[in-house]
Amino acid sequence: MIAIAISAPYDVAHFTEVTTYLAGYAGNAVTSKACARVLFGEVNPRGKLPVSIPTAADPDVTLYSYGWGLSYDPVIMSTLR
Repeated sequence: MIAIAISAPYDVAHFTEVTTYLAGYAGNAVTSKACARVLFGEVNPRGKLPVSIPTAADPDVTLYSYGWGLSYDPVIMSTLR
């Protein structure tokens, strides 16, 4: 399962069972199209969080720190299609 936050990355704190999460940062057509391109493997997602994400249970505990981010290897992904 992949969760996508279209507007704010903070939603991930409420869906801790999701192992793959994509933050789009804007609720518009451009963001929706970009997220679809990532989901279908057309582009390699990349980026770093511009904020820290606290846990939903305790805002003083950090779930993901400022600057956290990952991408995947498109060569590996091409073998999965």
